[in-house]
Amino acid sequence: MKKLVFLLFSLSITSLVAKTIIVDQNSSHCIEGDFYVNTISDAISNADDGDTINICPGTYNESITINKKDLIIRGVGENIDDVVIESNGYTIKVTSASNYNMVMEHFRLRSRERTYEAAIWADGNTNNKIILKDLIIDSDGIGLQFQNGFSCAKNITIRSRNRGIDIGTPKGPIFIDGFDINSTEADGIWIGSDKDIDVFIRNSMISAKDNGIQIDKASNILIDSVCVSSRKRGIYLPANALNPIVKNSIITSSSTDEPALVLEVNQYGFPRITNNCFYGVHQVKATNRNSYFNGNYFDGVEDIDNNEKISSNDSEKLETQDGDESYIEDYNYRHTCQNRCRIGDIEYTCPYSESYPITETKTGPFDAWDDYNNFRGVFDRNISTKIAGKSFKLTIASINRYNNGIETKENIDIKFRLYDKSNSEYLGNDWIDFNASAGKDGPSKQYTFTIEEAHKDVVVKFRVCASKDDSLYILYPYNECEVDHDEQDDDDDCNDTDELHSYIDDIHENINNNDDNDNDDDDDDDDDEKEFIEFESSDSFAIRPNSFQVDNPNKIKKYIKAGNFNIIVKAVNEINDTVKDYNTSIISLNIQPTLFIPDELNISCPSNGYVKIENKSQKFLNGEINATIKFSETGLFKFKVSEKNGSEWAYVDRDDTNDDIRYIQPSEIKFAFIPHKFETNATYETTNGKDWVYMNTIPKSSIPKMSAYINYTVIAKNEDGNITQNFTNQCFSDESYEYRTTFDLYLNAEINSSSEINISQYDDNNYTNYSLDIGKNSIKSIIKSSQFTNGIGKTKIYFNINRDKTKAVPPVLITLLEVNSSTTSSDYNDINFTGKKDINSSKKFYYGRVYAPNYRLTDNNQTKIFAEIYCGETSSLCPSDYEKSVDNELWRINRDHSLTDGKLQLIPIQSEVSINTESDTFQAGAIQPNITYNGSKGYPFSTRIKIVPDSWMVYNQYDQNAKYKSFFIEFYNSTTNGWTGKGYNIGLHVDENSSKIPNKRINW
Repeated sequence: MKKLVFLLFSLSITSLVAKTIIVDQNSSHCIEGDFYVNTISDAISNADDGDTINICPGTYNESITINKKDLIIRGVGENIDDVVIESNGYTIKVTSASNYNMVMEHFRLRSRERTYEAAIWADGNTNNKIILKDLIIDSDGIGLQFQNGFSCAKNITIRSRNRGIDIGTPKGPIFIDGFDINSTEADGIWIGSDKDIDVFIRNSMISAKDNGIQIDKASNILIDSVCVSSRKRGIYLPANALNPIVKNSIITSSSTDEPALVLEVNQYGFPRITNNCFYGVHQVKATNRNSYFNGNYFDGVEDIDNNEKISSNDSEKLETQDGDESYIEDYNYRHTCQNRCRIGDIEYTCPYSESYPITETKTGPFDAWDDYNNFRGVFDRNISTKIAGKSFKLTIASINRYNNGIETKENIDIKFRLYDKSNSEYLGNDWIDFNASAGKDGPSKQYTFTIEEAHKDVVVKFRVCASKDDSLYILYPYNECEVDHDEQDDDDDCNDTDELHSYIDDIHENINNNDDNDNDDDDDDDDDEKEFIEFESSDSFAIRPNSFQVDNPNKIKKYIKAGNFNIIVKAVNEINDTVKDYNTSIISLNIQPTLFIPDELNISCPSNGYVKIENKSQKFLNGEINATIKFSETGLFKFKVSEKNGSEWAYVDRDDTNDDIRYIQPSEIKFAFIPHKFETNATYETTNGKDWVYMNTIPKSSIPKMSAYINYTVIAKNEDGNITQNFTNQCFSDESYEYRTTFDLYLNAEINSSSEINISQYDDNNYTNYSLDIGKNSIKSIIKSSQFTNGIGKTKIYFNINRDKTKAVPPVLITLLEVNSSTTSSDYNDINFTGKKDINSSKKFYYGRVYAPNYRLTDNNQTKIFAEIYCGETSSLCPSDYEKSVDNELWRINRDHSLTDGKLQLIPIQSEVSINTESDTFQAGAIQPNITYNGSKGYPFSTRIKIVPDSWMVYNQYDQNAKYKSFFIEFYNSTTNGWTGKGYNIGLHVDENSSKIPNKRINW
């Protein structure tokens, strides 16, 4: 007989140094690695053969194609569904050469919309050397579709419309363990026909519309501890499904036509059906004379012919070929079903238990539940969440063999103890006695416990003296057992098949020896040997702290810089003592900020901010953590510390305890946040947009028209360099409020002056006059909180050299060197201030005037009016290409003057003269208005013209209050017969008359 052998493999080393790639869509680096990406597809692209890809918690919307060898792809969330991969159609497609090894584990897949595509699909180019572990699959199509199969799949939940598992042409052994499959429109598991392979299915629940399990071809099959419910055939094994062993399972069909188990195995196969429970209108159909039945329960079937066996003659629920009862004969049939379906550490009754009621004890003949459930007793064995340091009661009960009530057990005493499965630790100092005899503790008794520490997954562990035949306990008084066995089996590894091999060998040896009268497959020679046996209560529970407590919850902590800060959180009992062994991670907490706005304030803040935990490895130590977290904003915030949904300490009680009891009570604390730093920048500009301005005493009450100014931008930022938007004029900026988080700042500009001068300064908050020395000086001001919007403050500081209209001064050069800001209050001294250095921008300050000489003109001629700057005798700041004034070489014509630098108005004193300046602009520092005399008063005719310029262009060495400048014009008629000739520049007069008749009189 061919042995059932499961081939194992190990991932080959395909590169000298494999690397670990971290996938993190939030860039939070949830775990350390060698390489970081944001998508799983990027991780595959950057992976080399043999690399490990760790996926941080999050939902990843992408379809992934894997074409690398020897990869390990693993979700690193605390729970399986912390990492979710979802897409339309297939979520993961595996396509590669035949030497393909891979592990995929610990994440959830969602495949939507496409009925005939699978959540995970491996094409015909892959081999079967793939391990799948700890997955949850939700698929609108197929759950797992592997054309050539996989070597091992363990602890997987599948919810699918199409087949749960679809394996077309398997190339090697198939190992399926710990599955929970619900296929609403098709088969649960379908394994097709290709090679003679070994198939192993155990510890699983399968619910399907069509066949629960169908295996078309195999050399050896083992189906062990599987709960199958189907609306067609529960398990279908056709002709080439050889040597099947079906044991310890519950198999149900709700069909009125199809049996729960169909054995069509040909004559070369030897079906062995032991210790199962069958339910349905039709329960078993067998067409193989070699079939062996032993120890099964057939629902509703009795030995009606009293021949001490169950056969097809006893019921139409059992069907054989040609009605030969020898095809189905069970001499050791059972009258009740005591089987259990196990998935991981959890045991279940059959999914169709409502139609076919079976009560199953999870572990043994004793159990425990909450004391207040006594009125429901054995039908409600829940144990709810408990509080550390607070007394609670549990009922310890002796369960009858039918698992539907309690009973006394005379002369049977046991011991029990609380046990934390999460850390393999016993609670309390010793085992507690329970005597099931009448008049003692039986059939049930309440016990009071007080546990001071926190525990995640507590059960009541029972220790009995017994011998055990499958799930049947034969109990003895406690003192009749001499050896204490504390070892516990660990059958979780995909590669742990040694026990299986030995077991299969024994089975086939018995078959070859035609030993049809053997006992149950699991029976050993020492079945009747009494020993200490330990088992657990049917429900587990958590013991949690009563509440969180933060440092000084009633006091507002000020002033915390936006960025990293520390918060002390304690997990305490009802008398506020910290709870030992509460050692959970910081990422299990939900630290939620909300703006705290007192009733007396009418404010508005634009941002709620966000919390960031960069060091996710921080943990509580015996109920206390000094956590470093990062907050992004400013303002007054209330932080609520609570448990994160799905990461709560009492997660184990999520199905039997209300949230208000299960969750640790939250706590709150208030913080007043200020910016971590201010960045100060500035530009040095002028109102005329040039690198020079005219000297001008700035008015006190309005923005000056001619001035230099420093254009400040101050940005409030958090530690990460992001703008704190709540540093704004409407968010905690009220000067009367105690916790002011938006406040004024000092501004300081370092400048260099080429001369000793007096200046005037104007901004929105201040007007002042002061002196500058030669060399370095400071220009100081304030930027008010009211000038900030969403974290950005802007202001302009205007300044200019005070101007005396009677005293011209040479040019002055003022250079802006650097700018910075600082705090106006000692409350904010810890803030970092970053200014701008090495600006080194310079502006020239000119003393200006408008000037026109006196003119002699014929009618309809033009004059020139000049914009000039005072250079003095030796100033190097005057441009060398500027022409000297027509009457004073200390002044020069400002060739760069335009109307934006100063306008003027020309007013004639006499009405006979008109002036047209509509099209006049300054060219090369001069404007040429068209001045016209109408000739009504004859020739020569003299008149005065007033020039009214902007105030910074008025110069009068005799009058400080002067507002205009005048010049004179004499008009001559060029056609008169009098003496005429050409005049010259003499003093303040210019003669533009040109003589054409040399015998006329010359007018000097």
